[in-house]
Amino acid sequence: MQLLEQRKPSTTVIKVVGAIIVMIPIIILLVVDVPLSALILLLLLPLLFLWFMWQSSMKVWMGDDEIVLQMAPFPKQYVPFKSIMAIHEHMTYPWAIGKRGWGYKKSPGVTVYFTGKGPGVVIELKNKNAIWLSTRKGDLIMQVVR
Repeated sequence: MQLLEQRKPSTTVIKVVGAIIVMIPIIILLVVDVPLSALILLLLLPLLFLWFMWQSSMKVWMGDDEIVLQMAPFPKQYVPFKSIMAIHEHMTYPWAIGKRGWGYKKSPGVTVYFTGKGPGVVIELKNKNAIWLSTRKGDLIMQVVR
């Protein structure tokens, strides 16, 4: 099993968002008389969010007969080559809008691994489900799967 790609959220974005969400409890503390237990909870939630973002990464592994996808800390998704009906390149999700962001979304019929604007692929499965994957290695994935 070979690690094909690993992407992490922007450290700048994490720092900016982290500073903002850590300031919110501090501002609340200065403005409102908050019980100590509520203050501790208000401080723990931003710290938990920051830890989650620092741990987050999107990884794509290529095996001999499968692709393995993981948006850590969520579980891995194993996609055997024999379950793939078609694979084609797209630019971004939602393609052509140029949306930015970072996320993993599982909906009926589609799983999205989104790591920002840029190249991506749609993997259509024989069971009529699809995987939308932001990746700079789409051409390599398409070559290996064929």
